[in-house]
This record gives sequence, structure tokens and C-alpha cells, in this order.
Amino acid sequence: MRFPAPTCKSLGSFLSQPYAVPLLTRALAPYASSKAEAERVLLTANGSRPGFETLALRPPLIWGAGMPTLDHMVERVRAGRWQWVGGGGQAMSTCHVDNLCHALLLAADRGRGGEAYFVSDGENGTLKSVISDLLGTRGVVPEDRAAPFAVAWAMAGVLGVVWGALRLKGEPPLTRQMLRLIGKPFTVRSDKAGAELGYRPRITWVEGISAMRHVSPDATVSASALVTGSQTGPSHLAPKIS
Repeated sequence: MRFPAPTCKSLGSFLSQPYAVPLLTRALAPYASSKAEAERVLLTANGSRPGFETLALRPPLIWGAGMPTLDHMVERVRAGRWQWVGGGGQAMSTCHVDNLCHALLLAADRGRGGEAYFVSDGENGTLKSVISDLLGTRGVVPEDRAAPFAVAWAMAGVLGVVWGALRLKGEPPLTRQMLRLIGKPFTVRSDKAGAELGYRPRITWVEGISAMRHVSPDATVSASALVTGSQTGPSHLAPKIS
């Protein structure tokens, strides 16, 4: 039995990593730390009994129709509470959900136990270009306001202290964990997945964004169905989207 699973988020500046890198765990980023711990447990289990193999896939930002994160971003923009951290020019990799599913199937067939593989869309953008395109699928245009990373970092620290001291519910509107994820460059390469799994992205950025513009916000129809004209998608969206 071979068990592949998507796992960790990285923290901080992270440029064009083609292979596995050491897992990072930091108290200020419990979400990312929990993902790193999940990968450690997963890979440690490899070979724990005869015929049992585990491996990890490491996608960057996962996107596609119905993504909950986009709902939150739309709310913030419409409420006038959106600013680009550091101007939004930091490089960013992405992974469409259909591409991730494709990689998981390949990993189940061809992956090597105990290994970790980065998978992405194979094309990079910037934080500003990626988020602007995603918001555009909802007809929302963010303002061009920006906050320096250092200022945002300080504000997030203050908000964290206030939230903790007053025991407020939920998360602050800005956290240092969030800044670690989007405030610095984050790009990966899928060379290893390509060489060992035969992975090639099936959905391009343009195709995925076009598909999202043609479905309702709560739809879960895959971009693959819309691009290829599969019967799983609405018939009027069957022609190839370009």
C-alpha cells in the first residue's frame, strides 16, 4: 500500500526549491507548524510494516473554484480593509486543485516511499497578480494601498498581544503567521515530481481563472471538466476555454 498526502506550508522567504528542504516549526505560526509535524509523522510511518509506503506532496497556494480563502479576501476588500503587504511584488507559486489531484494519483502509482515532492502549476506570478486575478473572478478589484512589511509585522504583533490579553474570539485581522505565508517570496519547482512521477501540470493559470469566471462562487466543478468538455461539467461550458 502506498499512501501519498499533501502536507506542509513553509515560512519565510523561499525561492525556487526543487527538492525537499528541512521542515520548519515556529511557535508564531501554529498552522504551518502543524502541517510540518503532520509531514514528519507521515514520513516516519514509511516502512512501519511490510508493503506500507508513505510519501508527501508539498503544494504552494492551492486554488480553484469554491476556495474558502477567496471568500474571506472578497469580504476584506469590500469592507475596505485590504492592503498589499510590501507592495505585493513578492514572487509566488501556486497549485490548482486539479493539478494537485493529478499529482496525488501519480504519486500513488509511482512515488518513492519516504520522499517529499513539490508540485506547482509550473508558472510563477506575484502576490499582487495572483490575488488580483482570483478576486477578479468575483468581479472585485482591490485598492492599490500598501503597507511595508516591517509595519505590518509590528501591527500583527500588537494585535496578537491584544487578542490574547482580552481573550477575544477568533483570529486577529492580521497575524504574523499570515505575514510569514504571504509577506515574503515563495516559489517552488516541480523538477523532482516531473522526473520521478511524470508530473506535468494539466491546468494552466489562464485556464483555471477562466473556468472560475464561468461558475458560481460555491461551485466545485473541476477546471479539467470545463477545459476538456467532460460530461461532469455544465454543457454550455464544454468548449475549450482560452
